[in-house]
Amino acid sequence: MGTSQGKPEQEEMQMQEISREEVRAFYDGFPEDEIRRMRGRVAEFCRRALDAEPSVKEVDDALFEMGRRLLEFAAALDEELEASGIKRAERLQRERYEREREAYRERLIRRRNRIPVSGRGRGDNPDIEHPPSPSRSKARVGSRWTNKTGPLRFGSDLATIRRMAKRRQREGGRGRLPDFLILGAQKCGTSSLYHLLGGHPDVEPSKKKEVHYFDVNFRKGADWYRARFPPPARRGGRPVLTGESSPYYLYHPHAPSRAAGLVPEAKLFVLLRNPVDRAYSHYRAALRHGRDSLGFEEALEAEVERLRGETERMLADGGYVSPEHQRFSYLAKGVYVDQLVRWSAFFGRDRMLVLKSEDFFERPWEALGRALDFLGLPDWQPDTWEVRNRGDYEQGMDPATRRRLEAYFRPHNKMLYELLGEDFGV
Repeated sequence: MGTSQGKPEQEEMQMQEISREEVRAFYDGFPEDEIRRMRGRVAEFCRRALDAEPSVKEVDDALFEMGRRLLEFAAALDEELEASGIKRAERLQRERYEREREAYRERLIRRRNRIPVSGRGRGDNPDIEHPPSPSRSKARVGSRWTNKTGPLRFGSDLATIRRMAKRRQREGGRGRLPDFLILGAQKCGTSSLYHLLGGHPDVEPSKKKEVHYFDVNFRKGADWYRARFPPPARRGGRPVLTGESSPYYLYHPHAPSRAAGLVPEAKLFVLLRNPVDRAYSHYRAALRHGRDSLGFEEALEAEVERLRGETERMLADGGYVSPEHQRFSYLAKGVYVDQLVRWSAFFGRDRMLVLKSEDFFERPWEALGRALDFLGLPDWQPDTWEVRNRGDYEQGMDPATRRRLEAYFRPHNKMLYELLGEDFGV
């Protein structure tokens, strides 16, 4: 009954052709146990359809066809999802904010009815009219604003409420959303690019380089995120741009969809380094900051066990934050193709500039020129500039370990080359 009505819509969709490499990259993003379960389901479907035991090739072909159709459908609905999904997310966010705002007002009124305010009646204190953002109201009212030894006292407790409310009024709504994001990868020169762009006369970057909103601070809400940036400004007849750099964004499974829901027009920067060197630099930084105590080879061997189940738990629970996923992914963060494909599902390639880290450090002004052109900014060069967070290691990597890592990354870099047309070292 719905077939005839659904047909015209299907005919209007422009299905783009999906290559076998894209389907393979799609399935590479799934854990091995999930792939085995999918193969079992496909084999059972073929068994029922054919009324016979399917061959391995028939199962592979059916699995490929299923993945191809899923990718085609996702590509065809990309614009619709980007438009309607963002509107729905904004509506849900507003509705949740209103619910928590009302709940906050009720809690606040109950507390104020116990506090005699000099010169005002009960429930008539404009200093604490504005609630904090929805994601933090529960924590503040439940812990920082409550006197655990008894009812709120008139002196210090009320002063704390007023002080925090006024700070909230100063912060809320003043900042703006970023025009660009530096996604990563970690230990690929993101700090250097952030400070280089931040020196441009028409750029005012975030108050802190790594805001980490779309990965570990998402629960704090959009108002908190806006407050990390300067207020809107114009200079020389042009709007001043702002942006931030959080190198965990590229690898975090929820960051692409969260960013697309809040800043769909943002320009994205990605710095990619030889993944072997990136892994060793990542490890040395973890060692230097006391986050890892294993040897490099031991840490590589332990990575699979350390990360076991973390991605699945993050996907199942959007509020779950995994230190292991962020800290011990020495190999996984170097599989760049999977991360770029995930971001490309939410942002078009015209909104993403991928730079090779080695070229950036060897020819910084050439890379800066490409970045400024990408942002639509006039040419500019600083008087002085230096590489940030340069790692100098007394002990180099064991040659045998390097050869093993080169062999590990070679097939992933081959797919990356097919995606970008650029070689990244192995």
